Amino acid sequence: MNTRSRIFLLLLFSTTLFAQDDLCTKAGVERGGFTFDGPSTACIGQEIKLRDNSGGTGVKYIFGYTPGLDINSTPSQTDTKYTFLAAGQYTVLQFGKKGGRDMYYCDVVYVRDNTQPKASYSTCNNQNVEVIIPKDDKINDYDYYNISWGDGGVPEVIAKNQLPYRKVRTLNLPRDIKIEGFFNGGTNCPSPGSITLPILTPSAFPSGYTQAFYPNINRLELLTAKTAKLEIKGSFQENGYDLFMTPQGTPYPTTPIQSNIKPGTMNITIPDTTKSYCFYIKRSISCGIEQSAEICTVVLNNVIPQESANIITWKEYPTEMTGISNNTSFGRYLNSSQKIQKKENGTLLPLINANGLGGTFQETVNCSKKYCYQVISDTQGQIYYNAFTGKSVSKQVCVDRKEIAATPITESLVTVKENNQVEININDNSPWTLQRKEYIFYRVENGGLTSINSGTLNKQFIDATIDASTQSFCYKVGFKDECGSTSTPSPSLCTINLKQTIGRDLEWTNNSPFGATAIDKFYVQFFDEQTNILNTETIKNANETTFSPNLDNFEVVAKYRIKATSSNGKESFSNIFSIPINVSIFLPDAFTPNGDGKNDELLVKGNTRRIINFEFQIFNRWGNPVFTTSNATESWDGKYQNVNAPIDNYSFKIYAKLDDGKELIKSGQFLLIR
Repeated sequence: MNTRSRIFLLLLFSTTLFAQDDLCTKAGVERGGFTFDGPSTACIGQEIKLRDNSGGTGVKYIFGYTPGLDINSTPSQTDTKYTFLAAGQYTVLQFGKKGGRDMYYCDVVYVRDNTQPKASYSTCNNQNVEVIIPKDDKINDYDYYNISWGDGGVPEVIAKNQLPYRKVRTLNLPRDIKIEGFFNGGTNCPSPGSITLPILTPSAFPSGYTQAFYPNINRLELLTAKTAKLEIKGSFQENGYDLFMTPQGTPYPTTPIQSNIKPGTMNITIPDTTKSYCFYIKRSISCGIEQSAEICTVVLNNVIPQESANIITWKEYPTEMTGISNNTSFGRYLNSSQKIQKKENGTLLPLINANGLGGTFQETVNCSKKYCYQVISDTQGQIYYNAFTGKSVSKQVCVDRKEIAATPITESLVTVKENNQVEININDNSPWTLQRKEYIFYRVENGGLTSINSGTLNKQFIDATIDASTQSFCYKVGFKDECGSTSTPSPSLCTINLKQTIGRDLEWTNNSPFGATAIDKFYVQFFDEQTNILNTETIKNANETTFSPNLDNFEVVAKYRIKATSSNGKESFSNIFSIPINVSIFLPDAFTPNGDGKNDELLVKGNTRRIINFEFQIFNRWGNPVFTTSNATESWDGKYQNVNAPIDNYSFKIYAKLDDGKELIKSGQFLLIR
């Protein structure tokens, strides 16, 4: 790196440092002070002298302070003299006490390795030579400048107050010139070498000449999908370059996207992430224009992880530059080579040759490692007799297999067991070929997923923590493979919840318990009260979710459940819903105990199986009991004390207590006829 570039980078570094919260800018302290006893700029090996005017005590200095440095463990000195042994920009920190408080003060020293100022030149027509010394208070702070034109004459002297300085001379090329900067007090800096100005002719093809200050975009890198970083080379002049941009393959606009661009680095916003954009810079000079070659962004479309491989796709670099003909006398040649830069767990690996791959590359990888990729295009050629090189770097795309979701399982099954727990059965139909390390069961809760079991290869899990009779519960399933990738959760698997409406109809939910497979039919089933055998009462379509049951054949409780079937033959059951049967008892208003075998006994009619406590009494017209029983199935044969009771009106009273605690009381009259 030459002196100008090194000092430029140090300036940027220093600006970043001073922007931080360090001792140079710390608030709530006393400010010291010192001046330079002589210039604040020196060359390597020259002594810098300071003059303390802080008014502090215990004053010390650190020559080469950086923010965050622990001054208590860093060598410091009371001496105000110091010699730097390397070129650069250095911060001098003064610290001590003042008025009983901490005191700090900072200033900057510039150390050069020779007397080379910031300057540039351009040539055209092999005769016109233009030299520019821009005004720059930090680097071009010399007291005067000399230009030796290589013609044996006395060097031309330019005072500091003449900057910016520009001069055009007609000289025969090739020739050597020298531009130097001096201080009135002298700094004993060594003189730089001379600059060779070559003659440019078509015979220089195909290699051309590389001129130090000819404009070029040395590097173009996509930092993100929409931000590009340009590293621009050129001459430092008061008027900068115009920057032009266009989508690859389309003509450039006549209006630049930015003007007065200076050499260095800058960021540009890219309008469309799917397109490659091309750039060049140009500027008017004394005999025409200076124009760089074109450089275009490399679009790394994607890194697609497979089970055990990564596929990298990118947009190939253009083979033709926009708007410059190969057939003119100023022709240009363009060669480009593409390589893939790969990092494995942060370690750079050898470049992979990507020429001739058509923008696609696939490689087998170790799925336990993280990989990052960039596509790099190196270009070289010649424009207007000047050789150029450029490097275009795509954005970096990283793949960490642990962060890559495996292809989901789409079909599984949930069903409600008779104890109202939920059974989840995984049907692993994911095409992901890597070995499973564990299966994961999720319950959908509050809009999110809660893992309810993992660390097992068992494909069945029973959720015993919920009561499936209270509502419909939804689940998802997934897996983790041998490389640590977790699959995308499956579609929801929801239990069917059966309940009764206010109007006493049955109704049920119809979210699929089969995942991506829809429900085909619903079967409304009931349990026989005597045998507990399941029977199907009716079949409903997938969009039908209500049914009016017939409870006439039930005495105690009617137990129903729903069976859902899928088109591929899977079955899922709802919770069992029990409907208590209302007890209805009554007594005939007459009976004929005459021995003809018809209506010879008086028996309480209705549903009596839910009765747990019973009393039945019959009274004659004088209120005397003639029959009493606590058995709901016992009848009266019309006799009292083994003698036929007379034909007459009788009264009765029935008391019944049910299994749910309810009580029934009935009374009335009936006629005994013989």
